[in-house]
Amino acid sequence: MVTCVTPTVRCPSCGSSSSSAPRKLFSCHTAALTCPSRPSSPASPAQAKQGLDVVELLRHCEEAHGPAPPPLYCSLISRLLKHPGRGTPAKQAAYGVWRALRASGQRLDQVAYRTGMNLCVELGHIGEARRLMDAMRVAGFRPGWGAYHILMKYHASRGDMDGARRLFAQLRAYRGGKPLGE
Repeated sequence: MVTCVTPTVRCPSCGSSSSSAPRKLFSCHTAALTCPSRPSSPASPAQAKQGLDVVELLRHCEEAHGPAPPPLYCSLISRLLKHPGRGTPAKQAAYGVWRALRASGQRLDQVAYRTGMNLCVELGHIGEARRLMDAMRVAGFRPGWGAYHILMKYHASRGDMDGARRLFAQLRAYRGGKPLGE
């Protein structure tokens, strides 16, 4: 969780501002679309459909404090993918957060790679998800069963059982210490 310490903080959901104590801008306020000045009032559906304002809030804190640690970006992405309705605006906002993480130039860890892969699969960008798995290996990380599961989930959800089986066979070979074949 990142605490944003700026003289005035404006809520993107309701427009209220505060110059009091620091606000935790990347907590349930962002992901649940609630305003800290009115914690029990969620943002309207129209506001939720306009991109969730998460990317704008993230940009504001990056300008004020520099890039946040990768786990924060990953939490935001995961939370957006679980947003009720799982509609395209939430997924597009999550992709905006992913682009901000990639643009920050920070070294990604295994969790960040898997989070990016999961996001790409949710958006139907299987090629990008596979490239992330390859980049994960190049960065010196072992993809492990979690990364393979993400790709298998994509194939299985589209009825491509042959693709899912191929990935499962690769995973078994990988776990056995044997090199992966294409």
